Amino acid sequence: MKTLIRLFLILLVLAIDGYGVWYFLFRPNDSMKGQKADFPVLLANEWVEEFKINEQEANQRYLGQIVEVKGIVREVLRDSLGGMSVILETGDSFMGVNCSMEPGEDAPSQGSDTLVIRGEFSAVTLDVNMTRCVLVSKSK
Repeated sequence: MKTLIRLFLILLVLAIDGYGVWYFLFRPNDSMKGQKADFPVLLANEWVEEFKINEQEANQRYLGQIVEVKGIVREVLRDSLGGMSVILETGDSFMGVNCSMEPGEDAPSQGSDTLVIRGEFSAVTLDVNMTRCVLVSKSK
């Protein structure tokens, strides 16, 4: 009888741990529409300059933070799964602000629209990358 109780307790602990790991890895993220930015609106070209001057310090300041960035649309990219990324112009031919948009966001026009986009800063590669982005405002 004691062996059966121990086995049951071990299975219960494993089930609780398994659920915790599953929830941590696969929980749905809240939409950025209802989120508040951690910083005032940043201009895309000035934000990229911060990373050029001191990438390590800028990474520490912005990593995982919700940021609103303003800029002109350089390019709109779509992937094979229907995802959309908007690249904001920064005045640098190599580096832009890459915003991976949330599903359901409308595609802006290239070159003419000035956007404010809210998202979570995730990394710097060739671009400054943001994820879970939503359109906050749009002007011509």
